[in-house]
Amino acid sequence: MSTQAAEILTPTQPQSGMQTGSVSALDGDSCIVRLGWREIKASRAISCLVDPKVGDKVAVYTDDDTNYIVHVLSRPDDAAARTITLGKDATLVTVAGEVSLIAGKGINAMTPGHFNLVSGELMLTAREANSNFSSWTSRCEKAEFDSASLKIESVSLEMRAERLSQRVLYSFRWIQELDQLKAGQMFYDVKNVLAMRGKHSVITAEEELKLDGERIHMG
Repeated sequence: MSTQAAEILTPTQPQSGMQTGSVSALDGDSCIVRLGWREIKASRAISCLVDPKVGDKVAVYTDDDTNYIVHVLSRPDDAAARTITLGKDATLVTVAGEVSLIAGKGINAMTPGHFNLVSGELMLTAREANSNFSSWTSRCEKAEFDSASLKIESVSLEMRAERLSQRVLYSFRWIQELDQLKAGQMFYDVKNVLAMRGKHSVITAEEELKLDGERIHMG
């Protein structure tokens, strides 16, 4: 064997610095990266946000016996989703400015724990909105709701208020079984006609019953 061929086949010690290679396998939190004729085990550097996948071309920094993937340079399937994994708590901070999150198709936020939003002003704008909660509690000092049409469906509806005011042009109620009202005092002021009809009607007064009108028809 010639001296030149022996030099090519003889493994050389890895040198420190930046190299490029391809990911051949995943080994837990590390990757197996092929660098030319040899393979090394490399950990993902903190600065490498995108999770490496098999087949990715990556930049690897080698320092003695430690190897780090610092960048994912390209991916054979360019349409594949990019995944950013942070092993611990993370904070995104902009000291003087705004943070914008823009997606062409949609945004999904998921967590098994709590989701907390704290803001001086919250504005939500959408063409259509849907919400689904097992339990919902809302508290505020003042609430205003404006809608062209409102529909509420519930098995049970309960309202408690110190004062209830309603102003409508027309009011219609259909009660299939029972309508019961308990009040300390009741006053009806009808501008034109007051008509009450029933198969059986009972009016009971414990002390005094007064009927007053220019004409009273009974029977």
